[in-house]
Amino acid sequence: MQIGTVATLPDELGLVFSFLLMDHVIKKYEQETDIFFLFANETVLDFYPKFGFSRIYESLYRYSIQGGNSGKNLKKLDLDTKGDRYLVDSMLRKRSPLKKLFGARGSGSISWLHLINVYKNDIYYWKDEDLILILYPSGASLKLIDVISAVPPAPENLITEIAGFGNTSSILFHFPPDILPFPYDEMEKDENTMLFILGDFNPVPGFK
Repeated sequence: MQIGTVATLPDELGLVFSFLLMDHVIKKYEQETDIFFLFANETVLDFYPKFGFSRIYESLYRYSIQGGNSGKNLKKLDLDTKGDRYLVDSMLRKRSPLKKLFGARGSGSISWLHLINVYKNDIYYWKDEDLILILYPSGASLKLIDVISAVPPAPENLITEIAGFGNTSSILFHFPPDILPFPYDEMEKDENTMLFILGDFNPVPGFK
């Protein structure tokens, strides 16, 4: 069970409302779920451990590469355009999960939340492969956030297409290479992850 948002009105800060609400939610649903999880922010890292939550560090996978198509076959999508919105929605409805562990089906509404509020300018469509990529350059790294497709693409074709996008020299995969066997040079600890979990959950090495 995911806890999406915990917030307190400014005038009530310092009181116990958040504590009472969290305690109530956990007791109410603890018989209905194996684990609770949430994504915190840096201002409340000491709050959730009071309820037994533990911070889980995720992993990132980096692959250094030279040459490639630099994304020349990718079309940038505009969510303010009706046709592009329809395309994204139809792709989300028929997508295949990218992860064997902790993957999700039927998560289109959550995907829309992130696409609209976080990655609105980073959505690309590859027509020949009929897939959507969420990616953006950050320094020398190309961050590949998600691959949305009905059929998993061939990793070598995808890497060749996006290599060099934004003059980057490495690709940082934000998902584990368990369904799509992407090659990678190293596995990195994601210090920016704010994932907290309550329950019997022991992630395997390389969990994302």
